[in-house]
Amino acid sequence: MDINSLMRILKDKNEKYDIYSLLDEKIIMLKKLGNVNYAALFERTRAILQEYFGSHYLTFDRIDAHWLRRLEVKMKVEGLSASTIGIHMRNIRTVYN
Repeated sequence: MDINSLMRILKDKNEKYDIYSLLDEKIIMLKKLGNVNYAALFERTRAILQEYFGSHYLTFDRIDAHWLRRLEVKMKVEGLSASTIGIHMRNIRTVYN
């Protein structure tokens, strides 16, 4: 197999993961562990992302510093506090990592 074929396979594998599906996996895991309050924070992060960016497929290659700044500004305009914005940014970082 040549390098281009391998890269295409790896790229196709990674494209199936979007932020919504990973947030859903995290929420399910937290609920199974009994961490319903922590799961609720991730559910709220998911709802905010859907509200701002729609419910379509949102891959990680679209998320960059500019995207995160736009999200932060949108949350500030909505009146969210700095600590609440920090929680949502942390949740995004958690599923990204």
